Amino acid sequence: MKRSLFIALWASAILAFAVDGLSWVIFPEWWVRILVALMAAGGMAWWCTRVVRRTLDTLQDIALSKVPESSEMHPAFRVFEPLAETITRLSSEAAERLEEGIQIRLKMESVFDAMKDPIVAIDSFERILWTNHRMRRLMARSLSSLKIGRALVETIRDPEALACVRRAMETGNPAKATKVLLLPGKTFTVNAMPMMDGGVVVVLRDLTRIEQVERTQREFVANVSHELRTPLTSIAGYVETLLEDPRLGVPNKGSARDFLGSIARNAARMTRLTEDLLALARIESKEHQVKPAPVDTNTLIHDALDATSGFIREKEAVMDFGTLTSEMIYADAGAIVQVLSNLIENAVNYGSSANGARIVIAVDASRDTPGMMQFSITDNGPGIASEHLERVFERFYRVDQARAIGTHGTGLGLAIARNIVEQHGGTIWVESRLGKGSRFSFTLPLAS
Repeated sequence: MKRSLFIALWASAILAFAVDGLSWVIFPEWWVRILVALMAAGGMAWWCTRVVRRTLDTLQDIALSKVPESSEMHPAFRVFEPLAETITRLSSEAAERLEEGIQIRLKMESVFDAMKDPIVAIDSFERILWTNHRMRRLMARSLSSLKIGRALVETIRDPEALACVRRAMETGNPAKATKVLLLPGKTFTVNAMPMMDGGVVVVLRDLTRIEQVERTQREFVANVSHELRTPLTSIAGYVETLLEDPRLGVPNKGSARDFLGSIARNAARMTRLTEDLLALARIESKEHQVKPAPVDTNTLIHDALDATSGFIREKEAVMDFGTLTSEMIYADAGAIVQVLSNLIENAVNYGSSANGARIVIAVDASRDTPGMMQFSITDNGPGIASEHLERVFERFYRVDQARAIGTHGTGLGLAIARNIVEQHGGTIWVESRLGKGSRFSFTLPLAS
């Protein structure tokens, strides 16, 4: 076909030049020459059209299977043989890639279906792309529709969950929402992870059972602590009365006065434990609402030192001060005094036993968070290994169990401090290196 077109065009060009030259020699009149040129052009157009038409007819015949089958390719189409081979190869490769993609998708769907957490993927228009089996089972219990292509808001109507998804979509960073009520009586955390195409993968984690267990534990601890408070108060009162009896004599080792002193000390320790348990139970159950008001930072430091002065003198600890910036903050004075007292007692307990505990208190504007004041309590103790830093604020967690025995404290002070600080919208953390002591810091909002 290509050869036929080339010959037709080549012959047309030669004929055009020949006719034009002869017209100048034979016909001197200009209008005759134009007429001859037009006739020659018409003849050349007819010739080229005939060649192209014959080629197209041949193509149509082959396409309609009018050409007899043979092992030889039609001569007019041998020029397309390399192109046909390339298209066939690319088509085979595309089919293989498509099959591989389908297999990978099936494997991923099997993995997601095996997960216990509900998962849903949405596109950049907040339409559902796919879900796993757990998500379909979860939403089957509700009246919400869960269909591919539907808007996410038709399935999940919780404003906090939708805001979390949109935040991840807009910022391109993972987002999280805690304690979202997607279904009646069900509490979830929502983790939104952005995808490369602008969509988001949403993973839900059911916290209902965990919260029920924690609530039961808190209620049990609170009830036990409340029941222990009355008999402990009676024991402490009777022991104090007996210790005032002059007939007991001096407190020699093994004497009745010595035994009564031991009972008094342990009763006081149990009383502190029950009080801390009740305080923590109130804070965690949200029954205890902080009542923030403008208060001066120096006043808080002064009240905390007054509350712990007896313990500081007993341990012969040395108190020092770093930067003390006097500013008005917005906080519940009684609650923050308790936080400072817990941190000071903790620093005194775990300060250096060889050279004596040395505590440094500092208050200054937070460099990382504008509008916040930072309180810091630094000790010269043995320090905390890095693997313990994330857990020191847990209830009853002890870094050094051997050293914790016999120390003043219940193991709840840091947990109480964390809950109080977080209720104020602040953050509490610890920085430490082995052999270099520890620094506990927390932030609170400025009154302005």
